[in-house]
Amino acid sequence: MQQRCSGGLSGFVLIGGLIAVLLVPLAWNRLWVFADDYRLWDDAVQLLHGEDRLGAQRTYYNRALASVAKKDWDAAIADYRKSLSIDASHPQVYTALAIAYYGAKRYTEALAVFDKVIALDEKNARAYYYKGIVMNALKDKAGALSNMQKSCALGDMTACAIVSMSQSKKN
Repeated sequence: MQQRCSGGLSGFVLIGGLIAVLLVPLAWNRLWVFADDYRLWDDAVQLLHGEDRLGAQRTYYNRALASVAKKDWDAAIADYRKSLSIDASHPQVYTALAIAYYGAKRYTEALAVFDKVIALDEKNARAYYYKGIVMNALKDKAGALSNMQKSCALGDMTACAIVSMSQSKKN
């Protein structure tokens, strides 16, 4: 009786081990998805099967954010644009798109998108701030300062610090 129990247990362990060995390759194929944010959101985009699915806009937006983290500006721009083509009612996506254009050194495109953000919401302090950053990159110091002043007037403390430093340099 003792010997039979022991044999059954070793058979159970052997079968369990065999199952584990067979399932690891299957599971491993899916586990890579969790390796980083980009892979996670890329997999989510692959699973959409069409933009009419609930959450498609947000899925492209999140994959774009993951691309920005990797400084893959072109991929981020493509995904932000795709997100906006699905649902253009999210101003933060326009802002993120303009920042991606800036990251890609596509300054005129960044300015055009920031102008659109400002047209949608004249009180968007961050849009004026980033527009000032872009204008500074374009060597338009007066335009940069003007936008920083607007951003500061709307309550952006970082812009206020930049304006203050600019004024102290003049004195």
